[in-house]
Amino acid sequence: MSLPIMKLRFPIAWCPCVYLFVLGCTTSVLIFKTLYCVLA
Repeated sequence: MSLPIMKLRFPIAWCPCVYLFVLGCTTSVLIFKTLYCVLA
């Protein structure tokens, strides 16, 4: 199922998912950078 259709069918559940996805990616990048700086 394509993303536009999901966005139309689940407008209420869509926002938290995107927010959590972005938050998770940002957290992962920050943790990776921190580990890289510590280990480098």
